[in-house]
Amino acid sequence: MHTQTNTESLQSLLTPQQIDRAEEILRSCVHCGFCLATCPTYQLLGSELDSPRGRIYQIKQLLEGSTATRITQQHLDRCLTCRNCETTCPSGIRFSELLDIGRQITEHAVRRPIGERLVRNLLNRFIPSRLNQPFFRLGQWLQIPLAKTLPTLPFTPPPAPLSTEEAGHLIFFEGCVQNGLAPSTNQALKQLLQQLGYTIHQPSTERCCGALSHHMADPDSAEPRVDQNIRDWLPLVEQQQAKIVVAASGCGSMIQEYGQLRPEDPAAQKVSEAVVDPAELLLPYLEKLRARPESPKRVAYHPPCSQQHGLRTDHVVEQLLQELGFELQPVAERHLCCGAAGSYSILQSEISNQLRKNKLHQLEAHRPELIATANIGCQHHLQQASATPVIHWVELLETRAAS
Repeated sequence: MHTQTNTESLQSLLTPQQIDRAEEILRSCVHCGFCLATCPTYQLLGSELDSPRGRIYQIKQLLEGSTATRITQQHLDRCLTCRNCETTCPSGIRFSELLDIGRQITEHAVRRPIGERLVRNLLNRFIPSRLNQPFFRLGQWLQIPLAKTLPTLPFTPPPAPLSTEEAGHLIFFEGCVQNGLAPSTNQALKQLLQQLGYTIHQPSTERCCGALSHHMADPDSAEPRVDQNIRDWLPLVEQQQAKIVVAASGCGSMIQEYGQLRPEDPAAQKVSEAVVDPAELLLPYLEKLRARPESPKRVAYHPPCSQQHGLRTDHVVEQLLQELGFELQPVAERHLCCGAAGSYSILQSEISNQLRKNKLHQLEAHRPELIATANIGCQHHLQQASATPVIHWVELLETRAAS
């Protein structure tokens, strides 16, 4: 796709690296339309303006100097950033990078209605805050749907590690929403890793991964959080060869992209390369793991978009569960987004709820006893409308030494 970028008008908004990257992505697009078949919003709304190809054309016009409008902003807002199109694209286009650039331009040029500004500011300030847990608890007590209590399996305190041999060093990133809505998942994962002999590090100054602010085109809020995490983690990554593990695949995918966000920063590159999915850590220890006796065995697994198209470790989770005796039920249209997508379920609730309805229809088609997933956003979003319990897959496991 040929483009004549209006570099002069963009210099105050974008870095030279962003402008070059946008031009590179636009040149790679061959208009094939493969992305339309796997785009959730195009499938639902039927408008090419709400497809990756249509959004690419709109962003191309912005880069060439066209004035951003409220309509353009709405079409970009409707993208889930699920990255399904990236997996489908024969040219390997990283559409999410171009989308971030397009959103940054429209956010600067178009003033949102006051109601939208208020909601977005509250989300951006409240959710990443360390003070969010008391408010989540209050919301659960008041039975507010967005703070609905999530199911969990009985938890037992960890016994001594299985082995005195050092398995390695891990930076355990708790995540703001994960720890606020489902701390039992972090507790269960930490227990498994400690029992297997891993040394856990948790810097006291840990910040939000920055995903929420980044995807709402607010780099001023995202960058300080990214900076702090890199400063905290880099010494452990360099001196202890520590890996970074996080239960929420959305956070893991964001941290893995630090290097992409800062291509000239060697520290960001090292931190990105240190990210590891919990399933990748646990798979080599199959002989030391088992399904919790109280765990239902008929399970439908929902792979979050961040795991499918970001971390690309969804099949590792499925292999792990099958090896441990779980009966994974077939799920039609497995690749489609459930509609959670971070703050999307709040900011685009009508589309989000329809996607959730479609996803639950597929997940529950074979009557599973339980739905498992790997991201707190998906877990929470699905559970609000599901009669079937939805939990993180790590809560299904324990070590053979557990009582």
